[in-house]
Amino acid sequence: MTGPDFIDNLDGNTLAQALRDVLGGATGGDGVAEPVEPPAEARIATAFFNPTGFAEIADHLQPVAVVRLLLGADPAAGASDPRRLGQTEAAFERQRIGAGLRRMDEALRQERDRLPFNRTSGVALRKLIAALNAGNMEVRRYEKAFLHAKAYIFTPENDRYGRSEGIIAGSSNLTGAGLTRNLELNLGSYGRPIVQKARQWFDDLWEDSEPYDLSAVFEEALRPRTPWEIFVRVLWQLYGDEVEEDAAADDNLPLTSFQKHGVARALRLIRDTGGAIVADEVGLGKTFIAGEVLQLYRERRQRALLVCPAALRDTTWRKFLARFQLFAECLPSRSWRTTSSYATRGARTRHRKSSSARSTSTSSWSSTKRTTTEIPTPPPARPSCGASCSGGGAICCC
Repeated sequence: MTGPDFIDNLDGNTLAQALRDVLGGATGGDGVAEPVEPPAEARIATAFFNPTGFAEIADHLQPVAVVRLLLGADPAAGASDPRRLGQTEAAFERQRIGAGLRRMDEALRQERDRLPFNRTSGVALRKLIAALNAGNMEVRRYEKAFLHAKAYIFTPENDRYGRSEGIIAGSSNLTGAGLTRNLELNLGSYGRPIVQKARQWFDDLWEDSEPYDLSAVFEEALRPRTPWEIFVRVLWQLYGDEVEEDAAADDNLPLTSFQKHGVARALRLIRDTGGAIVADEVGLGKTFIAGEVLQLYRERRQRALLVCPAALRDTTWRKFLARFQLFAECLPSRSWRTTSSYATRGARTRHRKSSSARSTSTSSWSSTKRTTTEIPTPPPARPSCGASCSGGGAICCC
């Protein structure tokens, strides 16, 4: 038979279409499709895999009697692994391969978890699971060395002539991007001697490979979910980037996980809006959140002014600042109107306990409002919570 011999994914010359031609029909020299009998066996070796890529050829693999999918770890897919002192070359190589296989497992799970919530992804996932459970497809993983090869081998049953046979090998993994979009180069050969060598190469690796339950990995995505799991997934979709940013936040003070999130979110609001209000209930650690913000400003060599009621200054905050060596100037609420030099020099943190909050009609509020109005700085951006923060470019723990 003849078939595609040069595939680069440009101008419609995709590997997906080339594989469909070999599996379900070939194109003659005059450009007219010539229907041919599909191969009896398909062997696929790939360093990476996803449902979107498999969906490109899933329907054409159904009539193939035997489909063998060989997966492997790719050394280029992960960071370099450190070598221990005195470790032999063989032991180090086993360590690298083991790490590569774990990265492959994680990459497959991430690929599953990041599938978009749309009809196309759902169809691709169901096609993959149906094919894996149809009985004609077997999956193994080569674990004795890194497998970087990408090859698609098609052979007739018992070496019979007159049926499709060929090999397409190159740079494309069995992924949606590898088969359709990435700039790749794959070459096809349809001569029996080359195909037989490729088949023997694949079968030797297959015998040394281990069975791999690929179906179980992707069936997890279709498992019925509880309302709570759906709620958490929606939150991750909305705020996942912020959570990852929170995980990288500084944690010099002994903070709980939710306090770390509060610090990261407060810093993000200060950066984006010019101010933040931490309005947690009593006992949830507003002092520690504000202290961590002060610590970060100190590490950046910026001045910080802490404003709080006199009673808190002489008790809670004096001990807190000394314990964690924050070196921030702390002034009572009624005295901070003389500190306008801080307006453009650093952070101003206003701290009031929730249990002693005052209404806007009290003298404390009026004094604070008058003092912040007199400070010669541009008006701060409105915090995302919609409230007006008297702390200017700082954090207000109300």
